Amino acid sequence: MPLILQALFFLNKIERENICEPGSNKLSWKKAKELVTTELPTRMKDYKVYGEKKDEYRPYMRINYVEGIIAQYN
Repeated sequence: MPLILQALFFLNKIERENICEPGSNKLSWKKAKELVTTELPTRMKDYKVYGEKKDEYRPYMRINYVEGIIAQYN
């Protein structure tokens, strides 16, 4: 389920360019596989579910966008 993994990357503020094919929104496993073991666990550990988010978020890193891309699995 690559869209679930992609949503997890986006929620943890990993840039689209680091995990997707150039010029698209399609997950590139070649780009993403290293981040699954190195960057993603740390960012998941530090993620704060509650409270005000003061950081800058791109539109694809917001919950509404992420809910849309995984809606087919609900």
